[in-house]
Amino acid sequence: MGQPDYLETQPLRQSPAVWLSVPFALLFWVLAFAQLILGVTVGNRPVSNLTMGLLWLGVGVALPSFFLLSCLKTKVDAQSVMLRLGPFPSRTIARKQIVRAYARTCDPIREYGGWGFRVASGSRRAYLASGTSGVELELVSGQRVFVGSCCPEELLSALDA
Repeated sequence: MGQPDYLETQPLRQSPAVWLSVPFALLFWVLAFAQLILGVTVGNRPVSNLTMGLLWLGVGVALPSFFLLSCLKTKVDAQSVMLRLGPFPSRTIARKQIVRAYARTCDPIREYGGWGFRVASGSRRAYLASGTSGVELELVSGQRVFVGSCCPEELLSALDA
């Protein structure tokens, strides 16, 4: 197996979604500390210690860990384009399935509803880790796939090769 024509790794931690999740994670650290360590119940109808521990693990630990450890990997070789975002299954698109590719910028919120792997109307998909630049792939099936990239011209060049 030869070297890829193009390889890019973008950490998801640069996504605005990460910064939106930080206050929630911090809140659950404080709430869990207050209830589980200090013994101070929170609210009029406090949850059990088990529930608080599970909430802390989910929102305070797992959610930030997901963002810190996830990344978008884009690999282009002679046969295909491989896209992998975090722990989700990768997608491989055969180069012969690509009808057209062009660099463009997008509005992630308006066009796709945010960052990450997104499904939008009209058979559109997006793989976005951060930013607004990338390459749009138009496939034989009519589906359009936006691939976020810090270096869209290099990605486009690899696709044209």
